[in-house]
Amino acid sequence: MNAREYLDEVVAPTVERLRTSPGDRSLAMAAAILVNHAADWIAEGDDDELRVVRNAILSECPEYERLRAVADAHKHMKLRDRRPTFAGLTNPLTPAAIEEITYCGEAITFKGEPITWETFPEYRFADGQAWKPIELIDLVLDGILEVMDSRAL
Repeated sequence: MNAREYLDEVVAPTVERLRTSPGDRSLAMAAAILVNHAADWIAEGDDDELRVVRNAILSECPEYERLRAVADAHKHMKLRDRRPTFAGLTNPLTPAAIEEITYCGEAITFKGEPITWETFPEYRFADGQAWKPIELIDLVLDGILEVMDSRAL
């Protein structure tokens, strides 16, 4: 399987299911993680370093770092304080900048405290931005596709 097949056969069906069920926590988590790992598939398929691919995606779509933070928080049950550095990123967002992750009818905790109850899932960041999972995922996917097209993948 190559990067394009990964996006078409694995990522796209999950994102489409999330689009029809935006309150489904498992789909939001899975989609964020799958989209985040598209960079790995691109790097492997283009025989390039992962950091180079991530930088290319960040140049095309700075919100990719938000998605990386969200995916990391989902994958590890909590937000890990990793501090990536990216060349050319003027306002780097670190995962510690996520304030809340909320889901339909169920509170998620942050720093051991209950967060809030929300009607729709939403990622809230320390800079005041709030993103519905599907909106952030769609934006980042567009950036990933631009990078893939520029690399003829």
